[in-house]
Amino acid sequence: MTCQTVMLLNPFTVRDTATLSQALDILFQHRIKSIPVVDNQHVYRGLFGIHTLVRVLLPRAATLNEGSGLTDLTFVHDSLDTLKDRLAQRLPEPVTAFMDTALVPLTPDKSLQETLLLLHRHRHSLPVADPVTGRLLGIVTYWEMLTHLTGRTG
Repeated sequence: MTCQTVMLLNPFTVRDTATLSQALDILFQHRIKSIPVVDNQHVYRGLFGIHTLVRVLLPRAATLNEGSGLTDLTFVHDSLDTLKDRLAQRLPEPVTAFMDTALVPLTPDKSLQETLLLLHRHRHSLPVADPVTGRLLGIVTYWEMLTHLTGRTG
């Protein structure tokens, strides 16, 4: 079996011309953690998600060299209002400035075991794209995987 068996077809997407504000609107509207970014031909460009947004709000020193950066932030005294202002300043920026381009999309023939391993390693949804055209075909989410494994639905 392959990831095609458990992928969600026709997932919500955001265009690469959208702003951060527009991408957040989609996340909130559909209560999802991440969303594929596609161009006008539906070619996968990257993944935007809440994890990326959180990274933007942290001090740069804390996010350098992921895993080995600054961990003690007790000296930073940002209030909720400060964080809101920081976010508000970035809302008009293009979503492409915030998307994760390092995540290579799965191909439809990726095995289920490899898909599970990648879900474990990356800790967020995995886009599935046509290996020739790059067009987004679907997305493997934790919920889709659990639905198929347990037979349960929301």
